[in-house]
Amino acid sequence: MLLNHWSFLLFLLFALHSCSPGVARPTKKQRIVLATDCLTKEDERLFKSFKKYHHIEVQIVELSADSIFSLLKKEGVNTEIDAVLLRYSKGSEDIQSNHLLNQKVLSSAPIAQSLDYFTVGQDPYVILKSVRDSLNQRIDLSDFVRDVSWTTDLNPSTDFNPLLSGVKARMKAKKKYSYYNWERDFLTHKTTSETRIDSTGKAPYLLTLFSHTQKQKERLEKKYNCEGLIFINQQNGGSYYQPVRFGIIRHARNFTNATVFLDYLFNVPFNRRLNNRLGTYPVVSRNKSPYPYQNEGPNMYPWMDRAMRKYPI
Repeated sequence: MLLNHWSFLLFLLFALHSCSPGVARPTKKQRIVLATDCLTKEDERLFKSFKKYHHIEVQIVELSADSIFSLLKKEGVNTEIDAVLLRYSKGSEDIQSNHLLNQKVLSSAPIAQSLDYFTVGQDPYVILKSVRDSLNQRIDLSDFVRDVSWTTDLNPSTDFNPLLSGVKARMKAKKKYSYYNWERDFLTHKTTSETRIDSTGKAPYLLTLFSHTQKQKERLEKKYNCEGLIFINQQNGGSYYQPVRFGIIRHARNFTNATVFLDYLFNVPFNRRLNNRLGTYPVVSRNKSPYPYQNEGPNMYPWMDRAMRKYPI
């Protein structure tokens, strides 16, 4: 009888343990699995110095942000992904809003951050200007909405999210012209056909992301007799930009390794090197950069990223 009693207790304890929430077990190998829509498998060589000094290997999984979101939802605590490096998109927002990122990350990162994403680079929106065009140097997108047509090579609507969110913050105080009307006019004047031309015979404006402009430089120079880049709204507080962000997964098996990696992302030389690879701008800079465009770019402010939604631009 006593034996049966103890057998029952042991069975009950085993059953309760089996029903408890799963916990991701750390891997034996010192590594971090990084899922990203910015880098490729070949870019693992970027992190050779990280592996040398910290003895932690970086393994890259190249997927779209939407695919990463679906995978994390499906695998839950069984995921092997430790962290994500993503451009601003609906997929990266879905990962955040579904609480898939760790919000208890302590870091010496030198910039302000949201609860879960850390901005490691920025991709400004720029306007290409045709030679001899008389565009006013004070650029605010509201200058375009009523009587100017301009073109863009940005196709996904999510590319405009950070830009529109910044404008939304500004328009709240303007009762005469609501954000709804502004957005309507903005999208109305976003054309992909050159309906208006200036005296050079070229379309006067092209809105694009800096990284895309760099990749398509030769093609764009042939199409637009370009005078140069204009960074939007510089004089009133900075550019509109698309951030590149890092986040640690809530069930990361190698959480400690991921926090070491996070601090490494803000090492000044490496932050420059990473952003040079991405064609974006670094978020930390103490001296002149070896990459020329990083010395000529938009103004950077400590709040960056999400603060764009809180403060007037």
